[in-house]
Order: sequence, then C-alpha cells, then structure tokens
Amino acid sequence: MPDVNIVEDGRQSNIYLYADDAKIYKSIVTDDDANSLQRVVSRITEWCNTWLLKLNVNKVKWFPIAGKKLQIQITILQMKILITN
Repeated sequence: MPDVNIVEDGRQSNIYLYADDAKIYKSIVTDDDANSLQRVVSRITEWCNTWLLKLNVNKVKWFPIAGKKLQIQITILQMKILITN
C-alpha cells in the first residue's frame, strides 16, 4: 500500500489507519488549528485521487471533544463534513 505520510506545519498529523478506514486526531484551539485540519483533509483527498481511491464521503464525520462550542467547518470534496455525537 502507498505510504500515507501527511506532514502539516512541520509536524506529522495523528492519522490512524485500519483496513480501509482512517481516523485523524487534532487538537483545535485556534482558527489556525482548524485551517491545519482542513489542509490535512485536503491532502488526504489529493492522495486518494492520486492513487485512484474513492472516498465514501457519506461515511466521513467529525466528532468534537471540547468544553466549548467551536464554530468551524471542515469540507471534503466541496461537501461539509457532518458532526456526529
């Protein structure tokens, strides 16, 4: 399988792969953190396109774990990623 080594802002992202699933973990405190997550998602999308892998956008969700509500929006293939509980 091709290497999925996504480096963002000089740090390797927390991406966990299992079979055909992936999870990204990212602490988001600032707008820059949210922008960094969006760039990682975009790079993964580009990687999938390069290797002709189809993303099931209907399965993509994000789960915020925070003490405060953050107003961020992450997109994949120009579609808003839904929040799950």
